This record gives sequence, structure tokens and C-alpha cells, in this order.
Amino acid sequence: MTKSLDEILSSVANVCDRETKQSKGFGIEFGTYSAHKLKATNVKCMVVSPLMNLKLVHFMNENKANVAVNLLPLSILENEFPLSEVDFELLRTLIINNIKTIRIPLEWLYSIKGSF
Repeated sequence: MTKSLDEILSSVANVCDRETKQSKGFGIEFGTYSAHKLKATNVKCMVVSPLMNLKLVHFMNENKANVAVNLLPLSILENEFPLSEVDFELLRTLIINNIKTIRIPLEWLYSIKGSF
């Protein structure tokens, strides 16, 4: 089943305790997880992003986010070792900052009229 970007962001908003908002400089949406909606977790923030990069990691750190939801697959997951220098630096930064990534199923994604 495919989902549009709006549908994905809408389901993300359902687990946030405040309205998800867009940061134009990064093209992402983020919100704070609601404790009563997601029990037994200590996740403070989440980020929904079409791409994962170091700029986004720094943005997440500033906002005390520790989960990233990637709408497109990380190149790290697609490439075989050895990793490129950029991919290695990205992976190292994610690990150091304890940022978890969730990969949305590819069957959710499609690219029609600007949707993912």
C-alpha cells in the first residue's frame, strides 16, 4: 500500500503532543512525542525527513530529537562496504549522538505529482 507524504505526516502527527511543524531550511517536519500516546518510551522528539544528512543530524541535536523517520532509504543501507567517506561520517555521527532511524517500507513510497 502506498501513502502520500501528507498521509505519512498525518500519521506521524497522531503520536505527537503538539502540532508537527515544518522547518523550511531543512524541509522537514518534527514534533514532540506525547508520553500518554506512546507509553514505555523515553523518546522526546522525532523528525520526518526525505533525506538523512549531517545538517539534519545537527538540527536534531539542537532540538533534542533522538528518532528520525526516513521517507527515502539511507544510502548506507543500499551500499556495500566499504562505505564512502560521507556515508561513514554520517553513520558515525548517528551512532555518537544515539540517533535511531526508522526506515519506512518502500511499498509506501511513490513519486507522482510531488508525492513520495
